[in-house]
Amino acid sequence: MDHLIDMDCDFVSTPEFELLENSKQRVDYVFSKVLSIKTSIKKVNKLLTKCKNKNQKSVTKSQEYRRQGNKFFDHKNYEFALHYYSKSVLCAPHPSKTASDLQSANELSYAYSGRSLVFLKMGLHDNALHDIDCALHLSVHTMPFLTRLLFIRHRVKCLCKMKRYGDAFQTITSMIQLMPSLPIYNHLVAYLIKQSNLIRDRVNEDLEEDEEFQTEYEVVWDYCQNIDHYMCHKLELYETPESGRRFKTTANLQKQSIVMLEKAMSCVLFNTHWETHCQNCCKNIGYKHWSCPQCSQVVFCNEKCAKEAKFHKYECRIMDVLSAIGTNYHILFRIILLVGPQLAIELVGNKSKQFNIFSANDSSAIDFLKFLQLSDHRHQYSLKIKAKSIQRAIQMALVFNNFDEFKTSNESTVEYLKQLASTLDILNYKICVNAFGMYEKMNDKQIFRGNHIGNGICFMTSFFNHSCDANAFWQFNGRYITVATQRDINANEDITVCYGPNYTDMSFDERQEFLKNNYFFECKCGVCSDEKAKSLSKSQPKEISYFGLKGDTSEC
Repeated sequence: MDHLIDMDCDFVSTPEFELLENSKQRVDYVFSKVLSIKTSIKKVNKLLTKCKNKNQKSVTKSQEYRRQGNKFFDHKNYEFALHYYSKSVLCAPHPSKTASDLQSANELSYAYSGRSLVFLKMGLHDNALHDIDCALHLSVHTMPFLTRLLFIRHRVKCLCKMKRYGDAFQTITSMIQLMPSLPIYNHLVAYLIKQSNLIRDRVNEDLEEDEEFQTEYEVVWDYCQNIDHYMCHKLELYETPESGRRFKTTANLQKQSIVMLEKAMSCVLFNTHWETHCQNCCKNIGYKHWSCPQCSQVVFCNEKCAKEAKFHKYECRIMDVLSAIGTNYHILFRIILLVGPQLAIELVGNKSKQFNIFSANDSSAIDFLKFLQLSDHRHQYSLKIKAKSIQRAIQMALVFNNFDEFKTSNESTVEYLKQLASTLDILNYKICVNAFGMYEKMNDKQIFRGNHIGNGICFMTSFFNHSCDANAFWQFNGRYITVATQRDINANEDITVCYGPNYTDMSFDERQEFLKNNYFFECKCGVCSDEKAKSLSKSQPKEISYFGLKGDTSEC
């Protein structure tokens, strides 16, 4: 899938390509000299169709995975059983009124129920409760009564294992009230009443959670739950000709002070985390997820998150293709969806149009215009990188052309694809230098630098300047990025983060080379300005600065 279209990048070494001055000229050159547009459109459309068919929901596949899970469960091989039940959950269709039979309608409930039994055997009671609740929620109208009764019995068992006897008592008494008043059920009602009485005797044994002190981060996080941005009142944004936009403090700041929290305007998970992290909020949800109703590739926190992820309407079942084009262009795909390809073309090339849209107070358009304000340095990249970016821009333009609502008339298809590819190429460089690596904490004791799960674009956070001895660091909680100080900072001092090259890990020459190749500036931070910077040893004892990768030119 790496070669979505037939394009030989050897054209980069031709004298004609070297003389081309801008993105439009390079795209025109590729369309006229290298690419067969009709063949490419057919090939991409065929590939997308194949990908959609491969990743669609399937009762047959879900049942096969569930049978494998049952087999390993019977042999008490719970790890393998968990794997196959999880595959069954991802492949099972969500219940539908048009389902041809009850087995199809209830397949997802059966998959969740099977996995819940595995979790219970493994002692993961919280996960077991989550799955059995999903099974009950999905089967409320379609599952036979006695089968639902087994599910509820399983739920009561989970709650008792968690010592939540009050909830268990409430669950079983609610079930008794719903029991049909038929003689055939009398013995069952008597059994349930006996069980409820036993549980009621233990209600008073419910454990109360100890009240914990909220850290400053948790206080800020709670405050920002319903907003997209928080900035410390001691922070000031200013601009200089030498260093551009940057942040400084207006008063002293203590170590580990939260200075900014911002919701990423666009972020994308690496494909290794599609089944463990929510596609909408990017939180690590493990097995406590809600599968996509249409495809077998991604998961969400819950049904609400799935509905909020409007971009997935276009990505559904073609995630493999977007991943093959690259994470940077996948981020750009979602940014373009804020306004649509046609308006994106107009906004990139028309300054007056930008002003009119901004004054209209359209939140999606405003987010897109914020993105346009980010720097890109596109004229400073090598021809090889420019050729690779053109290739991926054309691939993405062909993907957009596959959607009926983004197509144009046949007569103007080629011109539209040229304009869109040129626009995508221009915007790609903004992601190359401004994307933040999304690192998640491995545990509560760890301050920073966990798994690198994806990349994201954050508008205000992009204005923090670099230092090889930064006084602040960033980390992600879901799709929210937090910038915090890692030592005391005096008033009127710049707040800096590390873009990757840290003086404790890289020599002076290595840092300067990295920054010049990726961000096109010579670092003049305190460490680099010191004449002794070149002789600093990697092993020199000093408090470690926390850092992460900002920008990613590997996919440009």
